[in-house]
Amino acid sequence: MKHSSISATPSTHLPNSDNTQFNAIVQMISNLSDNFNSVASRLESRMSEIEGNVEKRLTVKFDKVIHDKVKSEVGKLKDQISSEVNELKEKVVSLGKSYAEVAASSGKVINSELKDQHQLSVIVKNLPFDKREENDNSILKNKVSALFKNGLKLADINVAKLVRKTSRSDDKPGIVVITFATMEHKKGVLKAKRVLKNSTKYSRVYIENNLPLQQRINNNNNRTLLKALGRDNDFMIKSGRVVRKQSDDTSVHNLPQVNGQRANNYPRSRTDRNRHNDRDQHRDYSDGRQSYEGNSRRGRGRWY
Repeated sequence: MKHSSISATPSTHLPNSDNTQFNAIVQMISNLSDNFNSVASRLESRMSEIEGNVEKRLTVKFDKVIHDKVKSEVGKLKDQISSEVNELKEKVVSLGKSYAEVAASSGKVINSELKDQHQLSVIVKNLPFDKREENDNSILKNKVSALFKNGLKLADINVAKLVRKTSRSDDKPGIVVITFATMEHKKGVLKAKRVLKNSTKYSRVYIENNLPLQQRINNNNNRTLLKALGRDNDFMIKSGRVVRKQSDDTSVHNLPQVNGQRANNYPRSRTDRNRHNDRDQHRDYSDGRQSYEGNSRRGRGRWY
């Protein structure tokens, strides 16, 4: 705000006394004008200062209001997102439990089906392979039907499923897995399979029970162990157990034990036992005596 200064020029036509008073009045007016100008300047400066302070205060206040508003909205948004995330987590956990239950149930069903298939199926080895089987499964069905009728002398055997496995060797045909409709049909086939050894056409065909994979692995391991020990001619694997090939079917689990341990050096076959008895028929003792240990009861325990 600007103000013009007030000035007065004294007239030369006034008397001396009046002139003096007039000069005093003019001086007072001049001083008043200077004071007014000074007040106006300070007022203008103060107003500018007030305007600056008000602007600063309003800016700070507006910034705080905006910050608080943004903070409040961000907080609400965080709470909403957190709630939605928790709901998603609960849904994921629920879906995981449902999947686990379904998977477990499916696994039980599959295991049950596999178990039923093993219980109702047999394996046929050395059944001749016809290349036409690759495109026509009826060829294999006719072969199995002929095996039952002509080889086993069985009629009306109901087969539910028939599969030829790929052979691991070019010299032998792949095994045939036969799944029966009923357990009675399977038992009938297994009971009649012995007659195949007297058949001219099927003497080299073998029918075996279809065992689970783990049991087949255990049986193969036992056969390998018997072969490594040189006992494969004296023992065989039967129903998952190692048994003698002799008619007594004495298991290796029934061998004599010494001090709670199995006597591994005990003769396992009848021939080995005879040789053992002949070799140890006379045993020398430290006092020079001999004992008779033959098979005859009459001389057993006699000293001479």
